[in-house]
Amino acid sequence: MNYLTSHQMLNDTFRSLSKKVLINSKPQDAIVTTAYLGAVEKRHISSLESFYQGDYVEHEGRTFLVTEEVETRRHNKFRATMTHCNYYFTASNPPIKVDTGLKDDFGKPIYSYTEVDSTYLYCVVSEIERSIVTTGGMSLAKATFFIDIQESVSNKKLFAVNSEHVFKGKNVKVIGQDINQNGRLGIEMQIGLDSPT
Repeated sequence: MNYLTSHQMLNDTFRSLSKKVLINSKPQDAIVTTAYLGAVEKRHISSLESFYQGDYVEHEGRTFLVTEEVETRRHNKFRATMTHCNYYFTASNPPIKVDTGLKDDFGKPIYSYTEVDSTYLYCVVSEIERSIVTTGGMSLAKATFFIDIQESVSNKKLFAVNSEHVFKGKNVKVIGQDINQNGRLGIEMQIGLDSPT
């Protein structure tokens, strides 16, 4: 059997076993298998078409985030681990300032503010650290946690350091960004009265 025949046979076998998934809302054939058991559900994904770290994968009604680097083919297919997005983050956007073209009594422009819809993001809450901090005779609870989201310019701006958001009904502040992984943005957030200001 020559190389081209075995290559074609592998592709045909792959296509017969694969299912349709949505990668960044675009259909693609992939084989999804179970990864190791852990606190967060993980799956292995293999496809003949390329996909990358930070891509969102919709599989069987669930959303996953590709959490491993995928740059080259492995045994003629792209393969990586994806992690179930265990939280749906709602981030409010600031209103947009619009010049009305009118001037006040002092000649200054009058602006109106247009409300912007909230941004909805799937994320992976990967680690939570809890501690008790005593200051001035009072004990205060503090929690620091990390989320992974798809890397984009808008997400970097939305989760800028010192920006504040609501997470599971609590006010949180962004205290750091991890930009070391191509395609995936790590956000460090803190809940507690002693959050940095």
